[in-house]
Amino acid sequence: MSWRFRKSFQVIPGVKLNLTARGLSATVGGSPVSINFGSRGTYANVRLPGTGIWDRVRLDAPSKATSGGGRLPAPTPTPPIPDAIPIRSASTEMLTSEGFDSLRVRYWPTRTKSAVILKRLSVTPKESWTVQP
Repeated sequence: MSWRFRKSFQVIPGVKLNLTARGLSATVGGSPVSINFGSRGTYANVRLPGTGIWDRVRLDAPSKATSGGGRLPAPTPTPPIPDAIPIRSASTEMLTSEGFDSLRVRYWPTRTKSAVILKRLSVTPKESWTVQP
C-alpha cells in the first residue's frame, strides 16, 4: 500500500487548484464533467453521480490504444557484454569449507550405510520387518 497526498483549493466556483506530491494542477468544471490541466497532460473527466462509475480521457495526446495500432513497441535487443565470463557449477562434493570437513567425514559413511540398509529392506519381505520377542 502506498500513501498519496492531495489537497484541493477552490479559487472561484468551478475552478480548483490541486496540490499533490507530483506538482500543481487546475480543474475546471464540476460533477459530472470536468477538465484537468497539469504537468502530466490535459484530461477530461466524466462521472455518473451516485454510481461510482467514471472515466478519464487524455485530451492533449493520442491514447496508447490508438497509436501504433494498439501494439507494444518491439523490445530493444540486449547488447553483448564484453569479456563476459560464463558461470560454471561445481559438484556438491567440491563445494565445502574447512569448517565442514569433520561433518562431511561423519556424514558420508552414514549415508553409505543407510543406502545399504535401504537396499536390503527393499529385497526383504515386509513380513520379516516385525520385531519378535
